Amino acid sequence: MATNLDQPPALDVAKSLPFTAGLTIPEHPPEGGEDARHSSIWLVAGPTVLVLALLVLATAYAGAFKVGQWAPPALFILIVLLTLLLRGGALALPDRWLTVALAGAWGLAGWAALSALWAASPGAALEGAGRLAMYAAILTLPLVAVGDLRALRVAAHGVVGGIVLIALYALGKMLLDGPSIYLAGRLNGPVEYRNATALLFCLAYWPLIVVAATRAHGRAVRAACFGFAEMMLGLAFLTQSRGVVLGLGCGALVVLVLGPDQVRRAWLALLSVVLLAAVSPWLLTPYHAFAGGGGLVHSSDIAVAARALVVLTLAAVAISFLLAVFDAGLRVRSPAMRRVRLGARVALMAAVLLGLVGGLMAVHGNPAHELQVKWRQFKSLQTSSTEATRYTSAGGQRYDLWRVGLNEFHSNPLGGVGESGYQFGYYRQRRSNRNLDDPHGLLFQIAAELGGVGLVLFMLIPIGLLGSVRRWWGLAPLEVRRTCCGLCAAGATFLGQSLVDWMWRIPGLTGLGLLCLGVAAALLARSAQAASLATRSIEGPSARPVDGPAIRRLPVGRLLAACALLVAVALTLSLYLSDFYIRRARDEIGHSPQAQLADARTAAGLDPWSSDPHYLEASAFESLGDRPAARAQLQQARSMEPSSQVPYGLLGDFEARGGRYVTARHYYRRALALDPLDVGLRALAQSGGQPQGS
Repeated sequence: MATNLDQPPALDVAKSLPFTAGLTIPEHPPEGGEDARHSSIWLVAGPTVLVLALLVLATAYAGAFKVGQWAPPALFILIVLLTLLLRGGALALPDRWLTVALAGAWGLAGWAALSALWAASPGAALEGAGRLAMYAAILTLPLVAVGDLRALRVAAHGVVGGIVLIALYALGKMLLDGPSIYLAGRLNGPVEYRNATALLFCLAYWPLIVVAATRAHGRAVRAACFGFAEMMLGLAFLTQSRGVVLGLGCGALVVLVLGPDQVRRAWLALLSVVLLAAVSPWLLTPYHAFAGGGGLVHSSDIAVAARALVVLTLAAVAISFLLAVFDAGLRVRSPAMRRVRLGARVALMAAVLLGLVGGLMAVHGNPAHELQVKWRQFKSLQTSSTEATRYTSAGGQRYDLWRVGLNEFHSNPLGGVGESGYQFGYYRQRRSNRNLDDPHGLLFQIAAELGGVGLVLFMLIPIGLLGSVRRWWGLAPLEVRRTCCGLCAAGATFLGQSLVDWMWRIPGLTGLGLLCLGVAAALLARSAQAASLATRSIEGPSARPVDGPAIRRLPVGRLLAACALLVAVALTLSLYLSDFYIRRARDEIGHSPQAQLADARTAAGLDPWSSDPHYLEASAFESLGDRPAARAQLQQARSMEPSSQVPYGLLGDFEARGGRYVTARHYYRRALALDPLDVGLRALAQSGGQPQGS
């Protein structure tokens, strides 16, 4: 019997089941012992680790916002999936809930591509569809292509470890060259967008808190993780991003609902906030210098904040180490430990009540009146604030952006205005002078651009993931549940902030958030199935089997999947190559019109739905003295995007340079009708571009 327990026959059973194809469960240690096991993992984990590395690197470069940045990792992931499918690999999903999630992700990408038929900019719609195909592929990779539990753990640790490395780089940059990553007194780099930078660091916050709260880890590991978690929170605070508060709140719901260690996690999170508040006056030095010093922020101001963050991190490590020493000195089932647990719960409830009472007392006057004041501030569209921190201000452009998004949804409730088509309605209806092309809210964006169909497809993703987590949670080992809890909290942080910001359009961050959710779902389901198989083999054939679906190999389904992946690869490749030639054509402006024209024509051939190559061709023809050909290219761009003010404005500039001011005035007025609040267009619509005094 001892032999059977040491080497359960479930290993033989597991290797014969379809859903464990690719799940590495060796019968006995291979030759070479531990070294061979460590070397073999990279054969399975290699693609996932490389995808993760590409995402982290892309995120460090402006969030991989441009096609040239997100297309290479997208192509790699798509080709990995396509190769696995064509070689006959098992694309088996652990349950039907994950099938629902992937159907929603790929369906959303397909619907976005189809929306090019009615979108105001077919080229922008197809680019958005390519970006959504990348998101679907990232979510698919850990669910169907990686069955090795060690590879999934490597990916889980890699996400957090990669973000920690970026955080250390950002802190070093603050100490050595702070102005290069600061903007208007707020931390802006490395993503080059403050709200996105805050989200990047907060993706690692809850996974680190989960590890710091786990008694099974060593004291040094727990202390280091809490120190890094404090660093993440401090860096996010330096951005003064308000949207990340909602994201962290959504992550908090996950770590406080999914056990164990909820009380310990809550206390550590509360402690991190208290420590942050204690050093906030020094952390806010650059922000206050910008707000009260005429917009000037010196390197010394940023260095003060950086040194304060270093002290904060080290203090968090020391305090957490002392707490871990005390925690480790208590036996789990001892009377002293039970008293500590009871006291911790009571103290936590008292702290929450005290915080609520203190918050109500801090509100001047009637709380209902204060809410009305904040609502009026939210609708006023004013971004400037004289308050000490942005977290107490409700001003901004969100109200105007969301209002336009709802108007677009009401006018096109089924299919929306088309992927990436929100910008055209916004410029017609906006009430502020901010030049934006996104509603800064995920649900508003999908509703406006992809309509009710898009909303339903998108909601399938969280519903499917949540259903799978709920199904397998009780069957997975405790340590796996802890890891998955941290990853799910990271994904919830991403989704929460995306509700009030445009993170969905930043592929690096979206890829990391979806990868966290995909790895969590895959790790939970695979480990739960493996544990259930081991239990069945030990208990015998009478044991209750896992209620899992039988995975069938359907040739039609595999053919459809292969076709979808081929289309996604072709679309992404054409977008990438076209963008390459567009960038090369722009570099030739003012140097070689012939080379510029050749590159622009190549770009147009690779992406015939984009208007950008036509603008470059028009510029080249005008430089060569062929004005009729230049005008024809601008007219073609206008016919491709009739709802955009850009081609009309460029046509006006073109005619004004030729001295045809009456015709130029006509085009400027057409452009002004599509963007009534543009001050420059209003002046040109009156003058026709004619120089003053002529």
